Amino acid sequence: MTTYSLPFSEMFEEYFNSPEFSDLLFYVGDPTETFYANRIILASSSEFFSQSLYITNPDLSIMRAEFTLTGVQPQVFKEYLKFCYTGALNPKSKNLQALRKLSIQFQTPTLLNLCNRFQSIPTTISAFSIPVPLSKPVFYNTEHSEEGKNTNNSTNGSKKKNVGNLNLDLKKQTTILNQEQEQQNLSTQKLDDNNNQIIEKEKEKEKVKEKEIGKVNEKNENKHEMMIENVQGNETEKEIEIEIEKNENKHEDKIENVEGNKMEKQKIQEKEQKIEQKIEQEKDKEQEKEQEQKQEQEKEIRKEKDKRKKTQVYYQESQEKLFHYFKPVRKIRIAIITGERDISYLQNVSNLILKSDTIESVKVFRGSTETPTFNELKQFDAAFIYTSDEPFHDSVAIGDLLVRYVKDGGGCVIASINCLDSSDDKQIDGGIINKRFLPIEKSPALINKKSRLNKKKILQNHPIMKNVSNFDGGSYSFRIETKTINEGAKIIATWEDGCILAAEMSSRHAQIAGRIVVLNFWPPSSEIDKNCWDSKSDGHLLISNSLEYVSFKLNNEFKC
Repeated sequence: MTTYSLPFSEMFEEYFNSPEFSDLLFYVGDPTETFYANRIILASSSEFFSQSLYITNPDLSIMRAEFTLTGVQPQVFKEYLKFCYTGALNPKSKNLQALRKLSIQFQTPTLLNLCNRFQSIPTTISAFSIPVPLSKPVFYNTEHSEEGKNTNNSTNGSKKKNVGNLNLDLKKQTTILNQEQEQQNLSTQKLDDNNNQIIEKEKEKEKVKEKEIGKVNEKNENKHEMMIENVQGNETEKEIEIEIEKNENKHEDKIENVEGNKMEKQKIQEKEQKIEQKIEQEKDKEQEKEQEQKQEQEKEIRKEKDKRKKTQVYYQESQEKLFHYFKPVRKIRIAIITGERDISYLQNVSNLILKSDTIESVKVFRGSTETPTFNELKQFDAAFIYTSDEPFHDSVAIGDLLVRYVKDGGGCVIASINCLDSSDDKQIDGGIINKRFLPIEKSPALINKKSRLNKKKILQNHPIMKNVSNFDGGSYSFRIETKTINEGAKIIATWEDGCILAAEMSSRHAQIAGRIVVLNFWPPSSEIDKNCWDSKSDGHLLISNSLEYVSFKLNNEFKC
């Protein structure tokens, strides 16, 4: 039978549906058939698997992940897997229409184009509804960010080395210029010394000659008088005038030499000034280069911060979308850690949580008398913490226990009253507060100020707000008066007066594996206390949805 094949490597055909080296296991159809696959093959062919299989979870990269697919025929899924491994498709297959729908669901454009061509259908995706996002989100990767930091550090290091070379060149230039200046200063000093010696010698000679000229003049005067007297002084007067002129010419030559030396000094000074100006200009250039390098480094740091923020947003959104698409196969177990003394109040809170079909059981730990161990708490999928009458036995130990629990991948929901009431002695403490893992800070309590859910300021698509249409806090509306969140946190819902009703902390920002959610109200309802939140509203959904959301993990078993 002839087949049409895309340009695809055939070297993976021997690993098709082979248990060896496989890291994915699918249970397909009813009755179910098992299929083995490799996530790198599916991720390279399907945009859907590329998004859903590589969202962060360290356990998923080590262990084999198992999935259950309902509503898909085993024969169709088998042909789909074979296409992913070989790139081959039988044009006369009876399952072309089903394969076309599956290629749209799993976002496999190459298979969709072939099915359209064999069925003479234009290539389009809008004909079917797609339950997963088409756009491929970019997820935060700590290893990648560390590599980016290392590369940036290396580039910064190279820049610093280049700056160091520039400084060495300038030092060499300045030393050469200083040597030239010293040589020039020595030459000028020698010239000054020689000129001073010459001037002093000339002055001494002038003094001697002036004395001689004075003597000669005296003699000439005497001779002139004698010549006048003897009428023989004409010749002697001429000789004296000639000698005087000669002496005057010599004196003028000496003055010209002194002025020439002064000009040489001025030239040397001008050269020194030019050298100093060049050095200053080079220093200015170096400073400009250093400023440019600093600006470039700041730009790179800003880019890295922007990338981290984007990856945090993409990570959070993808987790929420997966929570909507996948549902846990088994029911979850909840641990309540409380200082509640009244059994009727405890029973009311437990019944509210057990209204959810996905929650199997609830176990209560009396935190007012003892603190549960990590091994005890690790057996549960999520922890719910609240108190009322009595403080915790050891609030610091409970705070440290919750940090260890969420770092290990557990989910945590904390009711702010009275755990985060700064005006009460029942507040929680320890690492959960000191390490700023909570989305909001401690704040004084608000009581007897009736309020309700602000429907205009909620995240409509967030899993915690699923089927939540209204929430009435009752006549007291217990809450703390906080309206701001910590860095890396997200507001999910608010009260009408602007106080936060529900918020979560990004696990990437807090560097933890699990999720942390704070509900800003007291859990008991009006069924047990008329002053509490109205039981006819959706408060029980806020609690159960939060516990389901924080317990969601990729390494659990899921079905579509």
